[in-house]
Amino acid sequence: MKAACRLGQLGGCFLHQRVAGRSPLGRQNLFQSTMVGSTVGATVSRDAHANQVGVGQGNALAEAEELLHGAANDPAKAASLLMEVVETCPQSRLAWARYITALQWSGAEQKAAEAARRAAESGVFPSMYQRPVHVDTRIPELGAFPLYSERYPHVQSAIEAIESWVSVHRVAMLNEMELAERLKLESDDAHGENLAERTATEPSAQDKLSDNAAGHRSGWSHFVLSELYTEDALCEFPKTATLVNMLIHEYRLPVLRARFSTISPGTCIRRHCGPTNRRWTIHAALKVDEEDEGLVSLLCHEELRHVRTGGLNELKRNRQAMLQYITDSYSPANQRIEIKYSWKQGGVILFDDSYEHRVDHRGRNTRSVLHIDFVHPALFECH
Repeated sequence: MKAACRLGQLGGCFLHQRVAGRSPLGRQNLFQSTMVGSTVGATVSRDAHANQVGVGQGNALAEAEELLHGAANDPAKAASLLMEVVETCPQSRLAWARYITALQWSGAEQKAAEAARRAAESGVFPSMYQRPVHVDTRIPELGAFPLYSERYPHVQSAIEAIESWVSVHRVAMLNEMELAERLKLESDDAHGENLAERTATEPSAQDKLSDNAAGHRSGWSHFVLSELYTEDALCEFPKTATLVNMLIHEYRLPVLRARFSTISPGTCIRRHCGPTNRRWTIHAALKVDEEDEGLVSLLCHEELRHVRTGGLNELKRNRQAMLQYITDSYSPANQRIEIKYSWKQGGVILFDDSYEHRVDHRGRNTRSVLHIDFVHPALFECH
């Protein structure tokens, strides 16, 4: 590899590290479409009023964030603080989202479900299982289904292209991921801290809640890439950068972010919702050992009454996904679905991460994927 391509330009280049609490990269670094940029940005100001709180409530929110995502790790105390915030600011999505998360993480399942139902019924969230902080309500399709859609042929074509590319270049892409790991450019989402759950050993401050029963160091790591259209990126990460550029230019997929994501054996990523319903997420499985197939799973939830028949029929045709109908013991009238999808090496999962989801790794080997976020295709249809 050429010395000139070595990451001496890391400060403003294409691999970003989360530093001093700032986002790992600008959300629109990979945008190639001004139309999409303006469409996504159009609802930001409308979101702002739904998340405004007073000074006192803002301080309580900041303290609760530290209790949830920082070294303190006290979700029960965070829930107590946030309960007052949601009572004072009942339309703040941020406050409700953090309150429900705090209840879930502290084990107060029934209270969490009741809070989610109350927030959904008052119009704060699209449903009790789709709880993004930023919600676009203009387009019904933005809340259609948590996993996969055949409605958009160009997205299906992109998925087929990814599977074809990975089948040929998987080993090279794993080597590129290892390069990112060697450079120690690990990055986390702002809400991603403390999501990896540990049950067997005394936690550390950094990796406090990940299951280490099998004797492995458990956890969830991200290596975020940006500006993949640059010459440096194409030199350092040729297969990954070429794939992302192909998706943008040949398949009209407006990519927001690309990153490598690894989960160690025994890790359980706790239930959470992504930040917005204006995007979809692709996982291309680069490493899932054969012995672990069926043991590393993504689980999504939604209320049955919100799910369209077409979406259910589509899911039933997906042989890699399992569908369960669940009636909650604390609310027999509320029937929900749980979708379980197990990663398979070389396969692709497409899902909407604004829905509540979690990950269970019950296998023996590290799972690695290329994670790509892109603008929800329904946003194109409003033009």
